[in-house]
Amino acid sequence: MNTTEFLHPKRARVLLAACAVAGSLAAANPAAAITITTLGTIDSGTDTSGVFGAPGGNLAGKNYSLALTFDELGSFTFLSSSAFNTSGPITGRLTATVGGTTFSAPFVNSFGAFIEETPNEITGFNTGDNNAGESLYGNNTFETLADVFPVGPWEDVAYTAGPDDVPLEAGLVSFSVGGPLGTATFTATPAAVVFAVPEPASLSLAVAGLCVAGMARRRRRV
Repeated sequence: MNTTEFLHPKRARVLLAACAVAGSLAAANPAAAITITTLGTIDSGTDTSGVFGAPGGNLAGKNYSLALTFDELGSFTFLSSSAFNTSGPITGRLTATVGGTTFSAPFVNSFGAFIEETPNEITGFNTGDNNAGESLYGNNTFETLADVFPVGPWEDVAYTAGPDDVPLEAGLVSFSVGGPLGTATFTATPAAVVFAVPEPASLSLAVAGLCVAGMARRRRRV
C-alpha cells in the first residue's frame, strides 16, 4: 500500500485544506530533530476560550493539522530490527491548526515525551508547559493494518490512510491546552501522517509529495 492507493473524496478535501498549513511547519520549527504531523478531521472538541475561533465553539467536523516537534533526542531503543522508540522529558513545540487558525507554543518544560515507530504504527507524544504557564498536551498516533512504514530513526514517511486502516484510526489524535494563551481541546481521526527528520526541507517535501500523490489519485478516481 502506498500514498496513492486510496483517497476518499472527503479525505481529499481534508488533505487539500491542510497541505498548505502543514507545509509551513518546517519553517516554523527549523531546529526540530523530529516532527510528527497528522492531518484529518476532528471527532470532538471544544474551543473554550476561542483559540481557533469563537469562544465556546464546537470543533467537531473541522479539518485540523497537528504537529509535534522534538528537539534534543536521547538514544533510541531498538525493540527489534524494525522497531524503535525513545522517551523522557524532551523539549519541542506543539502546533495545531484548525479552520485556518494556528496555535503554537514550545514545550519549555517537558513532563514526559515518547516517540515510537514500528512497521505499522507511528506515535509521538509530549506533555508539559511553556514559560507563560500554558499547559500543553499533544498525541499523534497513526496505525495501519499492514506493515507499510520503512522503519529507521532518520527515514521520512508520508502516508495517507487506506480503507483497511480507517477502523484503526478513530480518535487516535488528541490535543489540549490551557492557561494564559487560551484553552481548547479536541480528539481526531487522522487521514494522513508525516514523519520528518531534522532537515527543515524534509517536512515540506514530504507534505508536498503526499499532497501531489493524493490529489493525483483523487483526479484519477473522479
